[in-house]
Amino acid sequence: MVRREKLGRKDTYMFQTRKIGVVGQGHVGAHVTNSLLMQGIADELYKRGMDILTAKEKRYGAKTMRELERICLLRNVDSKWMEHIDNMDQLKQGMGLRGYGQHDPVVEYRIEGFAMFDEMIASIREGAVHMLLTIEIRQQNAEPKREQIAKPTGEGAPNQAGAKGAAPVRVTKIGRNDPCPCGSGLKWKKCTCKEYHPDL
Repeated sequence: MVRREKLGRKDTYMFQTRKIGVVGQGHVGAHVTNSLLMQGIADELYKRGMDILTAKEKRYGAKTMRELERICLLRNVDSKWMEHIDNMDQLKQGMGLRGYGQHDPVVEYRIEGFAMFDEMIASIREGAVHMLLTIEIRQQNAEPKREQIAKPTGEGAPNQAGAKGAAPVRVTKIGRNDPCPCGSGLKWKKCTCKEYHPDL
């Protein structure tokens, strides 16, 4: 007989599940009981989640719920994809050391990259479902408004709120060996005009 003090955490768990594993007429193994318990829990959680989603769809309407689903999924994909790209870059930098351990760096990179991609997909699914189950709209009968996350830049971009109509002032710096803008024909360092040399 094994004493309880010598049982590890896993053995203690198995011992407890065996105690509750008696179903009907015979004894059911711990792994069968464990899988039945996990399947029952998963079914109950799925049912509760679907109840929450159907209640929200009745409250907000089908069109609004589809827009919320789209927003939740896109936000999660965007954040997790950027995180995945950074992680892949770090993985790539650390792959050079694998050659010293007699492992092919290309094969290792491919294997770990696939594993990281699968983790990202699972994380996107989990995050989107969590966000969708916990999101609430504060104003009734208002459709969710789309946000523009990336700011337009460049020449075709509209002016920002702080700079209304004011054109930027360009200051051209005069080099010491450039001709003086007063028109004397001398280099700026030799010219003595009062307009561009007020300190003289």
